[in-house]
Amino acid sequence: MRYKVTLDDDVIEAIDKALKKAPKKMRVALSTAKKNTEKLLNATLKSPQPQPRYPLRWKSAKQRRAFFATDGFGHGIPYNRTNRLINSWRVQVVSDDEGGLLEVSNDTPYLDFVASGSSVRQPMFPQWYNYDDVLLTAEKDAQNVIIDAWFNILEE
Repeated sequence: MRYKVTLDDDVIEAIDKALKKAPKKMRVALSTAKKNTEKLLNATLKSPQPQPRYPLRWKSAKQRRAFFATDGFGHGIPYNRTNRLINSWRVQVVSDDEGGLLEVSNDTPYLDFVASGSSVRQPMFPQWYNYDDVLLTAEKDAQNVIIDAWFNILEE
């Protein structure tokens, strides 16, 4: 008994063509994802945040006394914003052989007191963004863009 199998060359050629284009298209997708994520992070992290709500909710009477005894923890009362925290964010695209990454940094010493989800967060800044959440969301969004790009390449 003999069987004859005929392969459709069009399908094989289409797969071959898609795979040859994939590296270039993925580089473009990675580049676009990095640029969009960089813009999103800059727009979010560097946006002016609302003024504190009064009356302030202190964690303890001891904290309130310490604030006033140290002249606003050394920054004066009333405190005048310098915007140092939001202007200190650095979002930089770093390229490497694996496509690169985004490096996000802020060297402001009081960052964790103002914009983190940690327990040391001060009551004066309850409405500030939590930078951990912002970075995690940006990372997930970038990953989804890259995954979508890969599936689009495969579907072509």
